[in-house]
Amino acid sequence: MSCLAGLRILIVEDDALVALNLQEFVESLGCAVIGPTGRLAEALDVLDRVPIDGAMLDINLHGEMVYPLAERLAERQIPMMFCSGHAFTQAVPSKFRSYPQVAKPMVEHTLRTAMTETFGFLTAAPAAARSAGAGA
Repeated sequence: MSCLAGLRILIVEDDALVALNLQEFVESLGCAVIGPTGRLAEALDVLDRVPIDGAMLDINLHGEMVYPLAERLAERQIPMMFCSGHAFTQAVPSKFRSYPQVAKPMVEHTLRTAMTETFGFLTAAPAAARSAGAGA
């Protein structure tokens, strides 16, 4: 059983095949997948409606940068990692350079390691607790 089992992971990826592969991989680790979603507006809406424990973000979504979503995740202290086919360069805002980054095409071992380092300290409880506390 994976230490990630039970976590609710939002996948934000605009390439349908990559999103499907990510979804299958994340589910194979015992996580519940939220999404995947390929548009920034849709991802922001999901974040406002569905409790999540962590997020995997493609940087460029059909020409829109994912940073507004990353800002909200950071404000809510929700762990995130970036997955991108683009080089991680100085174009990435400095406040996000310390977050885990996995280059595409992704290798399962590298992805599993990054996910464990990013989300491994969590349990399924945080999302449920945030959901229960939302009405308080």
